[in-house]
Amino acid sequence: MALFLVLVWRRGPTFGPMNIRKKLAWNCPPGLSRFAALANWVKAAEADDWSEAEIQTVLDEVVEADTDAAALEALAWYSRPA
Repeated sequence: MALFLVLVWRRGPTFGPMNIRKKLAWNCPPGLSRFAALANWVKAAEADDWSEAEIQTVLDEVVEADTDAAALEALAWYSRPA
């Protein structure tokens, strides 16, 4: 009998090549669309010295989300209350 071990790691709402564990101190203003919220989030991430690769990973998840709700959930995953 062979034993197979499969390790699966989760970095957020979706799987991907980057394992971002840090959180941005940011509060999403209510009523924003995914793109307005993303623009606001990116400004805060740049001010907090996130790398371009980290920001691009989050940007990709938000843009590729099926709905605004899923996109805002992705932003919430990478955020903590300010």
